[in-house]
Amino acid sequence: MVRRMLLFVVGEEPNSIAALENLERLREAASLYRFEVEVVNVLDDYATALQHNVLVTPCLVLVDPPPRVMVAGSLKDLDKVQMALRLRIDPVANHG
Repeated sequence: MVRRMLLFVVGEEPNSIAALENLERLREAASLYRFEVEVVNVLDDYATALQHNVLVTPCLVLVDPPPRVMVAGSLKDLDKVQMALRLRIDPVANHG
């Protein structure tokens, strides 16, 4: 099953860059899953942020599979992020 997500960022702001980097770490650690991630820069597309009720950035929104989940912040605590997104982490990828 594909995990469809939206990552809302604000340009090249430090927390947005950190969220992108941490999301990549999460994708590597959760290699058992397939991810489809769309990065939305709210400076260019604020309407999509409003449509998804995003009020702070960075914000990761799990769109599919339901239920919808929103995780705000730089995503640095991978354990909490993976629990929120209902992911099992591959221990070899996570600590290897």
